[in-house]
Amino acid sequence: MRVKSTLFTFVLIGGLFFSSSCKKTEETIIEPIKPGISANIDGALWTADTFSVTKAGGIYTVSAFKDEQSIIMVIEDLKVGTYPFNITDNSAVYSTGSDIENQYIGGVNGELEVTAIINSGKEFEGQFNFIGINSNARVKSITQGSIIMVTIPK
Repeated sequence: MRVKSTLFTFVLIGGLFFSSSCKKTEETIIEPIKPGISANIDGALWTADTFSVTKAGGIYTVSAFKDEQSIIMVIEDLKVGTYPFNITDNSAVYSTGSDIENQYIGGVNGELEVTAIINSGKEFEGQFNFIGINSNARVKSITQGSIIMVTIPK
């Protein structure tokens, strides 16, 4: 009886060891957040290859480029808050080329919301949207715009 009990114990321990040593552990890989600017343009995801913010006086220009396309936003200030686009103070343009008919001006339909100033005031994050209209009255809808960890000029 003791032999059966000992044999059973070894089989049980061996089975536990075998089953625990063969388990695959799943690793969760967390992708780092990458700085960037993206938006949906007429429903299609657009992500800039290059982007920057420049400052002239108290006016900031947020620029994002991919191939022949660009999104340019000009705002009076760069603090946490909402900046409605209008023709005089804050503006937005989506462009697909250098000709005037390729310029989609976001007049009064849309805004840039600066949601956070991060990394000791060196970067900002936000979201934007606007409706752009060109010289031929064609419309482009820029929605779900996202700005992540973009450097603020001094």
